[in-house]
Amino acid sequence: VIDDALVPSHGSISSYPLSSQSTCEIFKICSSTCSLNFFNIFLARTMTSFLLKEQILKSEILWALKSTSSRFSYRSCTGLSELFSTMFPDSEIAVGFSMGKTKLAYIVTYSLAYHFREEIRSELNKSDYFTVCFDEALNKIAQSCQMDILVRYFGPRGVHTSIFSHRQRSHR
Repeated sequence: VIDDALVPSHGSISSYPLSSQSTCEIFKICSSTCSLNFFNIFLARTMTSFLLKEQILKSEILWALKSTSSRFSYRSCTGLSELFSTMFPDSEIAVGFSMGKTKLAYIVTYSLAYHFREEIRSELNKSDYFTVCFDEALNKIAQSCQMDILVRYFGPRGVHTSIFSHRQRSHR
């Protein structure tokens, strides 16, 4: 609860359109019209909110890594948010955790895969020698061709083989 003495004289806290003003403008308003105590409360709440969001994002990324390394299906995330909220009702991170099959697929495909591909590229640029291999196979059940592109290179801990790309197309 904020004391009325801390509220700026020309309006309430909610009258500041935070999304449309830059941080510099907010600082100017607060320093000219607010007491130092109000500014400290505002800053503390903003930092707490930011740190909580960062912890929630970290937990979602860790879950995506766990799901991928344990070969969980994307559908295994259905109801996970509610489960964590029920299991850990006193945790703001568990309450804020939000993961479903679509979000997991997006994180794995567009964030984690990109990160690890860039990590491999970085190691390839440092390596003097590398080999590109491909493996193409027909999945008889799905009637689709699958082609994996692998790279084998000498890295800091010896020879590595990594999947660099994966493509799937329907069989004609």
